[in-house]
Amino acid sequence: QLPPIAQALVVAVPFVGTLFAILVKLSYPPEDFRDDEEPYVRGFYDPDKAKAYYKKRPLLVMQRSLQLFRLSNRFLLQLFLDKNVFKRDKDPKIIEQRAADLLELITRLGPTAIKVGQALSVRSDIIPAEYAKALSSLQDQVPPFATSEAIKILKEQWGASKFNAVLSTDRLTSAMKPVASASIGQVYKVDVLRGSAAFSSSKNTVAIKVQRPNILAEIALDLYIVREFAPFY
Repeated sequence: QLPPIAQALVVAVPFVGTLFAILVKLSYPPEDFRDDEEPYVRGFYDPDKAKAYYKKRPLLVMQRSLQLFRLSNRFLLQLFLDKNVFKRDKDPKIIEQRAADLLELITRLGPTAIKVGQALSVRSDIIPAEYAKALSSLQDQVPPFATSEAIKILKEQWGASKFNAVLSTDRLTSAMKPVASASIGQVYKVDVLRGSAAFSSSKNTVAIKVQRPNILAEIALDLYIVREFAPFY
């Protein structure tokens, strides 16, 4: 007969392994897992409504929390090793590398992190100058979403008839690139043709800003997670 400790391990190891596998799987949610999950009306931030909304959706909160942890743990481990093991956290080359790593991480984390990164990019008084310099690209050089998606959003918000009246299909095509892209949306420079008093002439070059798809759902969930976990830090 196995000793008590061995018996406990026989039971515990498979359980821990299964639990770990489940958590890892949850940390890779489907790309659309937050789509249309908006806890309050656009333009009216309400933390109480958000709390009530997400309390009924624990799986959604767990998926995003585990995703955030999975994406950020490598960077945090690198910082820990640089300072406490390799003693190289003051090395200029290492600082530049970590600044680039932080920029990549923030870009992958999404709009909420990008917004924080934008704010930090002008605060070299509280973060290393190398970090601030790397994060400055977040002001208008965030990787854009597909222009075809931008066209779809405009048609949904304006209606197909208004879209065609203001922007004919040859003036904003899926092949066009935005002139700037940031945390909340991206901007296109296009020529607008419309015989309307809304424009000073028959041809106008205008800037059109399109919000990122599901931006409210993404930011609202991240803000809720921050509010819930902040007391523990």
